[in-house]
Amino acid sequence: GNLDGISAAARFDSPSGVAVDSAGNVYVADANNDTVRKVTPSGVVTTLAGASDSWGSTDGIGSAAKFASPSSVAVDSAGNIYVADGSNHTIRKITPTGQVSTLAGTAGVRGSADGISEAARFNFNSSNPGGIAVDKTGNVYLADSGNRLIRKISPQGVVTTIAGNTHLVGSVDGIETAVSFDSPSGIAVDAAGNVFVADRGAHTVRKVSPSGFVTTIAGQTGVAGPTDGMGPAARFSYPSGLAIDAEGTLYVADTGGHIIRKVSPAGQVTTLAGTVRNSGAADGTAASFNDPSGVAVDATGKVYVADSGNHTVREITPEGRVTTLAGAAAVWGETNGVGSAARFAAAGAGNVMGYRQIGIALDATGNVYVPSIFSNSIRKVTPTGEVSTWAGPTYDPSDPLYRYWEGSTDGTGPLASFRGPAALAADQAGNLYVADTGNCTVRKLTAKGEVTTLAGEVGWCGETKDGRGTLALFTSPNGIAVDPAGNLYVADANDISASAIRKITPTGQVTTLAGRRDSTGHIVDAAGSPTNFGRLAGIAVDRAGNIYVADQSKHVIHKSTPTGVVTTLAGSAGIRGGADGVGTAATFSYPTSVAVDAAGNVYVSDGNRPSSKIRKITPAGVVSTVAGTTNTHGIALGALPGSLASIGGIAIDTHGVLHVAAEGAILRIQLPQ
Repeated sequence: GNLDGISAAARFDSPSGVAVDSAGNVYVADANNDTVRKVTPSGVVTTLAGASDSWGSTDGIGSAAKFASPSSVAVDSAGNIYVADGSNHTIRKITPTGQVSTLAGTAGVRGSADGISEAARFNFNSSNPGGIAVDKTGNVYLADSGNRLIRKISPQGVVTTIAGNTHLVGSVDGIETAVSFDSPSGIAVDAAGNVFVADRGAHTVRKVSPSGFVTTIAGQTGVAGPTDGMGPAARFSYPSGLAIDAEGTLYVADTGGHIIRKVSPAGQVTTLAGTVRNSGAADGTAASFNDPSGVAVDATGKVYVADSGNHTVREITPEGRVTTLAGAAAVWGETNGVGSAARFAAAGAGNVMGYRQIGIALDATGNVYVPSIFSNSIRKVTPTGEVSTWAGPTYDPSDPLYRYWEGSTDGTGPLASFRGPAALAADQAGNLYVADTGNCTVRKLTAKGEVTTLAGEVGWCGETKDGRGTLALFTSPNGIAVDPAGNLYVADANDISASAIRKITPTGQVTTLAGRRDSTGHIVDAAGSPTNFGRLAGIAVDRAGNIYVADQSKHVIHKSTPTGVVTTLAGSAGIRGGADGVGTAATFSYPTSVAVDAAGNVYVSDGNRPSSKIRKITPAGVVSTVAGTTNTHGIALGALPGSLASIGGIAIDTHGVLHVAAEGAILRIQLPQ
């Protein structure tokens, strides 16, 4: 996510580097947000520089500056912050007033040349971005990962290479260019000018003396593991981050082992915190981490960790007790329960087969139904928040084969099986209809939990054929809606060449309402007019029988009359954005889910990353944003507009309350009347 706030209310997206100043403020390279963040000792998170909705290489103040995947940060005694700007291959400097400038390198230009300021070249490996450190006199040291070099930048911007050879790959100790590194990552410098390097690919920690002599002080080249011990007897697993305290003790973010290690000045390696090779987010003395990548230490011995996989910043006391200073780890899953004890998979995300959750359903009594593309089941949420599995298998974390429990079996409750169900619709009698995307079928789930196949032939995907029941074929049913008469409407779309709105009568007769091909091969609607569909997703129908469908790839919302005459209600085909306005003056960004209220207002979930919003379209075509903001992502509850991300379905009740599946939770949004 990307939210400023206090402690657990803040959000990060794969933070990769941390640094701490003399006042205890922590600075974070928030890589996927393209920002540098600040965390005070009390956990207040603010964005110091950069903007998550716009990456680049612009110098400037605060949000006017732009970064591209900043990987690591360092802070000097004067409060200046230095940033390894990964995808720009540059070194940036942020003054205490927030002014961002480029210290060395030229944005977007890779290389290995030494030189002054913009004449120098760097090459940051995207899979192993370089670390950065600064000494007491203002010299900046850099692990130039793509070049396999250790670089030094003077306060005047003069770049020199102090160790390594860009033409050599390995882990050879020695002097200057005779030395080789595998993939240098974290870096730290002590008061005497010794530089320490976490050589990630070699699974070692190396030392570069002021004279340029390189030795391996801990770990064994090419041998990964979590073993504590003295010097070469110790083992690391892809060490990434590195920090050093005033006594010369090194702290290592051992990314592959999901642990934080200590290396004494004598070379004794111990594990400070974390559970070996067991990723998690637990605090305490039995803590766990998830791909920790950056580490820093303050004057009191507290250690700070960029816990990249958990999207958090963690704090470790000298005694090894871990707390989460800022951010919140994801708590996704498939657990039934009440309220916050229940777990959902990440709504809006795709599963391993590429299916995406698109639509949820709401029945007349206020129950919410959620399709799970991960557990291949249908979940039910009562108005009081009790979550159960309504049909399909119930999650069993002890069964290693659970994730493969998919199928097309009809039956009651847990005896039924699905394959990537993407969307649901509920009729007035309490029946549910399922767009069973992976099976290319439409299923019916009665109020008693009985599942039958209503239309489509299992496994016959990628074809469009009208007919009754299982004689019909679907390309890829994504969205589904039901009208008051019991007719179903399906957004059937695999790619642009095969997108259609299909109609299923209560007797099971399937016809193509819009998106069929005429005798010349052109895609047309039921009236024979040209229909310019992209990839269709969510679909809804109003009381008058008008159909609304989100066209993800065209970034528009289409409207179809009951007779199949299609028009564009809002958005401009092929133009992506987030502007409010009337009709084609408004813009959307990958609209996905659709709902319609009793007054004919259409609601659309718009965008997925970096931000998601709920847009409202009046019957006159006026588009406004009712929830979520453009520049943030993550869930921020409270007064509107709040913040949203990764929406996997919306539904609206008769009281004007929106129900939203987002970020592993079911949210309620009371819309203004």
